[in-house]
Amino acid sequence: RGTTFNIIHEPSFVKIDLFFARSEFQLLELERAILVELSGFGLSLYVATPEDIILAKLNWYKKGGETSERQWADIRGVMRTQGARLDYSYLAHWAEKLNVHELLNRMLQEKQST
Repeated sequence: RGTTFNIIHEPSFVKIDLFFARSEFQLLELERAILVELSGFGLSLYVATPEDIILAKLNWYKKGGETSERQWADIRGVMRTQGARLDYSYLAHWAEKLNVHELLNRMLQEKQST
């Protein structure tokens, strides 16, 4: 039906969320995805880059009225984990296009003060 859904591997309780691309950004996310091997499962799958995860979560956070502490904490966690490996010019470019640049700037300021 073209809606978001997830699959769960019950023995391990691993949950994978699946989304359908509907915008220019979402199509780009698919093009930029990274092939990751799930050790112990004998399975590989494509996952979004850390930058695209941050941008998507900023977008969800904004659409949700900027109230989801979980989304904000997830963004903080990805930024802390990835640090200098992030492509900050890509983040800035797409944050502007997605109209979440103020949120990205707030997160960057928060990151600098910690």
